[in-house]
Amino acid sequence: MNTARVSLFAILLIVPASLAIAGCSAESDVAAGGDRGASKVSEGELCNAVPAFVGSYAWHGEGASEFGELESLSLAADGSYTAMVEASLVDPNIHCVAFPCTVPEAGKWCADESAGELQLRPEGGSLRTSSITLERGTLELVRGATTSVLVKEEVAPASCAAVLCLAGDICTVVNGEAKCVAP
Repeated sequence: MNTARVSLFAILLIVPASLAIAGCSAESDVAAGGDRGASKVSEGELCNAVPAFVGSYAWHGEGASEFGELESLSLAADGSYTAMVEASLVDPNIHCVAFPCTVPEAGKWCADESAGELQLRPEGGSLRTSSITLERGTLELVRGATTSVLVKEEVAPASCAAVLCLAGDICTVVNGEAKCVAP
């Protein structure tokens, strides 16, 4: 009786874990050093941080679209970016028990608006080039057979509703920022 419980418990733990690892551990040709996207802009050419693309974007779950390579992407006006990317792009040996299987990444970005391309150069990593479109707040990135569809995150205007001030202080919005000040 005890052996049967232990065996059933082991099966219930091992099967889901092995399925999650299998879904997140596939090595991609990009992680092995290849770039699936063919670039019209060479690595040495100058491209810019295009203001139209600046902002924070996020994948909104399986109901919105299939998961591509990016869970989130923040493109700054200074040409830097942060992202949560498919783990196999960073290290093919990373194994996950959750979906999506992503890790943080930071680096530099630029875009060639006329060619419709976005270039991401992660710190310590290889240049990745994607075809890019931005329509009505939806950013679509295509590299080879992989498409990432991300929705622009809207920044709520500053409000005192979310600010807790100390006793005696009052909340006021100054230059778009909610602050606590003494009366």
